Amino acid sequence: MKTEINVTFKTITHLWTGDAWGECNELKPSAIIGGFRSYFKNYCKDNNITLAKYDKNGKLDEKLDYEKFKECLIKNSNIKKCLNAQKISLESQIFGCTGWKSRLIIKDLKSDQSDLKKITFYIDKEFIEEIEDFFSWIEDKHIFIGRGHKKRKGGYVKIKKRKKRKYSNQKQDILKIMNKWSNSCLL
Repeated sequence: MKTEINVTFKTITHLWTGDAWGECNELKPSAIIGGFRSYFKNYCKDNNITLAKYDKNGKLDEKLDYEKFKECLIKNSNIKKCLNAQKISLESQIFGCTGWKSRLIIKDLKSDQSDLKKITFYIDKEFIEEIEDFFSWIEDKHIFIGRGHKKRKGGYVKIKKRKKRKYSNQKQDILKIMNKWSNSCLL
């Protein structure tokens, strides 16, 4: 099940997420996720979290054996434990590796190329704590987003504030019931 996180940004410089033809007609979600992944590596270093394995060329060197993963899920039903059993780093658990899709997904990106205001992310509920800690860690930093290009580079943004995440329908119902109960007790 996915949980929604809304993050508000302040654009500091022009953003460049150009395509293969050197045009920047829209912001590319893959460039934004890539920027977050590179900062997530620094977050892992700062918090003594095991880093992902890369080969000498800088290519990610982690691969999920999906058959073993399925067997583990049948026995255990805990995604994190099954990924850890295969020594898949937290970075790859969240942002993906060979055989494992990214768990951090951008819902939709409605912005022109120079002004990034708000992004809605979806994240699997198993990784919500790690992502919230990461966004708290990154809140005071200027984030570089975009790809390098011969003519232009990416741009910098700053997280202004994070909105409270939306809970699943079941949790929202529980919270409503708790609020009604607490209000009725006060009367």
